[in-house]
Amino acid sequence: LFAKVEDARKVRVEVAVPEVDISRVTEGGRVRLKVWGFPHKVFVGEVVDIYPSTSDTGYGEAVPVITIIDNDEALLKTGMTGQAKIQGEEMFFVEAFTRALINFVTVEMWSWLP
Repeated sequence: LFAKVEDARKVRVEVAVPEVDISRVTEGGRVRLKVWGFPHKVFVGEVVDIYPSTSDTGYGEAVPVITIIDNDEALLKTGMTGQAKIQGEEMFFVEAFTRALINFVTVEMWSWLP
C-alpha cells in the first residue's frame, strides 16, 4: 500500500448493539458517541442502517448498527474506538433494571414449556 485517501468530513461508524437491545433501535434514532481519544467531546449522528445479521463479539451476539457522524473538525480517525448511546423508546426505571429477568422468563423459561 503506497497511499490511502479518505474523505473524512462525514464518518461511517459501526456500533455493536447487543442482541437483547436491538428491538429498541430504529433507523433515524439519535446516536451520541464518545471516543477514547477525545473523552470530553460528544459526537452526534443518527442511525442510518441496521444489519440483517448478528456477529459474535466475545461477550455475546451483537447486531452492527451504522451511523453517520459529521466530522468537520477532522477529529475522528479510522479505527478509533469508544462508546455509543442510541436513543430508543422510553421506559420506567424499574423496567430498565429488570429487563434481564424479564427476558429470561419470556425466552428461556418459555423454551421449557411443552
